[in-house]
Order: sequence, then C-alpha cells, then structure tokens
Amino acid sequence: MGLLSTDSHLWITPGRAQRLLERAEQERRGGARNQARADQPRVHRIQRRLGDNQVAELIRGYEAGESCAGLAKRFHVGKASVIRLLHAHDVEMRPKHVTH
Repeated sequence: MGLLSTDSHLWITPGRAQRLLERAEQERRGGARNQARADQPRVHRIQRRLGDNQVAELIRGYEAGESCAGLAKRFHVGKASVIRLLHAHDVEMRPKHVTH
C-alpha cells in the first residue's frame, strides 16, 4: 500500500506529491524564501502590536529603571515579551535582584 493507494486514508495526488518533493528539495538547498527571511531583521509580533512609539516608550521606561513586570502590566503584554523586545533592540539588561 503506497502513498497513491486509493485504499489508504493517507491518499495523495501525484501533483501534490510532486509539489511536496520540490518544496523539500528547495528547503534542503536553503531555498530563496528561507534566504529572504534570513536577510531581514526579525520583527516580533509584540512589536507590530505595540507600534514604534510604544516600543520606544517601553525601552525608555526600562532604561529609566521601571521593571519588566511593571512594563508588561502597563503595556498589557507578557513579561517574557518585554524581555524579548528589549533583547531585540540590544538594550543592556540590568542584573536580576536576588531575594533571600
């Protein structure tokens, strides 16, 4: 029972099989689509959602001493998203405070 068998629930048309093989070969060679993405800086969804002005305000807030948790609450995003955004903009992170 092969991929093209009509007895199988995994039935696939010859055209679809060919497209899948071509896509796999392109990805193996590091296809043009993958290369185009690699050349562009990564933009996180959080940055698209906040916009440039709010991202700049978030960065200024962190650099002024506001905590990541406080910024997350103020901008209605997750703390991990704040940290990821700060890293993406090469903001120097403060050391974590150790509590006893």
